[in-house]
Amino acid sequence: KALMNTVAARLEPCRGGNYLLTDDRAPVELLGMRVIDDLIRDEVAYYKDIYRAEGVNGLLRRWA
Repeated sequence: KALMNTVAARLEPCRGGNYLLTDDRAPVELLGMRVIDDLIRDEVAYYKDIYRAEGVNGLLRRWA
């Protein structure tokens, strides 16, 4: 909690500059992001099922 408070105190709004970087919209980047999103969705689904069935304690038991 202390670390998050320290980080939160140092946050600043992001200010855009004069450069437009569009590489993140290249087809290969979009395909890669889609694959990563699918992987994350699959992993999160596993933990969501545990959370629904057993709550936070069920998640914590698996990490202990």
